[in-house]
Amino acid sequence: MRNAPSVSYPVGRSFLRTLLHAGVLVAVWLACGAWAMLARTDEVGRWGVGLACLLVTVFLVWALLRPARGRLRWDGQDWFWSDAVQAGADDLKGRLSVRLDWQSGMLLEFRSLPEDTTLSSRSASPLRAPVQLGHGRWLWVEQDQAPVYWNALRRAAWAAQGNPSRVPG
Repeated sequence: MRNAPSVSYPVGRSFLRTLLHAGVLVAVWLACGAWAMLARTDEVGRWGVGLACLLVTVFLVWALLRPARGRLRWDGQDWFWSDAVQAGADDLKGRLSVRLDWQSGMLLEFRSLPEDTTLSSRSASPLRAPVQLGHGRWLWVEQDQAPVYWNALRRAAWAAQGNPSRVPG
């Protein structure tokens, strides 16, 4: 599994991610509504809870409407992320970690690497500082996004996960 085939996979809207956001939103509104009906507070307390519910709603709707969109690419050695929003930007090289895998979908964490570092064990020196990983992106990928390439993506994601010579630090 260390030599998984190269693959390019689209990342976009995820049904499970949408379902989780909707579930959290319903739970927040049910809790706020129950608190407002059962609590013995003045109007100021109810307005505060209402404002908190509104802020959580705005955040969840904003996150729901702006999923990570782009392309995740494995070239046989390294992972690359190209953001659909920043079409002119270069591909980011990084490390991919599998956080959840439910066979027809995966939650992946992509962390970009600094431009001038390599992860090969040949260039690693014991005196060298560990590689600092950059900004992390949570990517929800599902089989329905590109069913033909799904198995190749899963093999590549798990192959990179189990290759200790490629893990920094």
